[in-house]
Amino acid sequence: MDALHLFLTLLFLGFLYRFLYRLIRIIERDLVPPDQEKVLGPFRGRYKRESE
Repeated sequence: MDALHLFLTLLFLGFLYRFLYRLIRIIERDLVPPDQEKVLGPFRGRYKRESE
């Protein structure tokens, strides 16, 4: 029972992490307008790649 419970907990945390990661990516992509690309420095390449 304990091993099954641990496995289910890890599985749930994995799904939760993936969901939150995708949600944060979507939110931060919406919050950053194109004219602020220069301000973001290291993130500039990622946003430019996603917009193209």
